[in-house]
Amino acid sequence: MTKTGKPEGCWAGIMHQYAQGKHRFSTGQRPESKKWKSVIQRIDACPLTPKFNLPVRYIDIFGRRILCKCGYHVLDPAHRNRFPAVLTAQLALDRKCVTVLKPRTVGNSSSYLQQALEEVHSEE
Repeated sequence: MTKTGKPEGCWAGIMHQYAQGKHRFSTGQRPESKKWKSVIQRIDACPLTPKFNLPVRYIDIFGRRILCKCGYHVLDPAHRNRFPAVLTAQLALDRKCVTVLKPRTVGNSSSYLQQALEEVHSEE
């Protein structure tokens, strides 16, 4: 019988655990595919990945919040609901705007989107 690799969902779960510092790869257990190797490199380069058993710093020396660069350090739903905005690497986006953007399809024009966003913000 030929060996088959782990399914994508399994590797995704392992990567989330690895990003949190809860999983360590032993000899020969790292993924062979380019996709997961690049994900590991992204996680290793992220400033929120725990390294050398040191606590992770979430605020830099200037008091600014350190943002995740790999995409695997997200808040759990209990903490996520405490923030009114979605934080990205560039800016923050209001949650109401995100709910308007979700159902947007190819058929919707940019002017329709602008009117919808203006309507949502005028309600406040």
